[in-house]
Amino acid sequence: MARVKVNGHYGEWLESMFGTSAGTNLGPLLFIVYMHDIPDMIFPKFADDVVSVVVESDVMHITKELQQSVDDLVNWSQKWGMVLNVSKTKVMLFGEVDDDVIELRMYGNDIKQVSEI
Repeated sequence: MARVKVNGHYGEWLESMFGTSAGTNLGPLLFIVYMHDIPDMIFPKFADDVVSVVVESDVMHITKELQQSVDDLVNWSQKWGMVLNVSKTKVMLFGEVDDDVIELRMYGNDIKQVSEI
């Protein structure tokens, strides 16, 4: 169950089937426990952000490895009933990249390549 408190006034109780309410003391700890079996190529970064890194000079190899990471993360998220936000998911190349393009897909949607975040 969850409800909102604003200026000392409480809202109605709502049934909460998943997750914890934002701003709880227990929420971050429970999230860490929840992430215990995240795929090997995915690394927790900050709060609910994760990152996958591939160090390689061949763009095709980078693309293959990163797509595998995305696929593994999607499978993990489906196993645990979590929905990933494709619009917040980005791919970025570092180094001498010229016009190299990394084409990744999540849930059938393209992941946007950016040069800065």
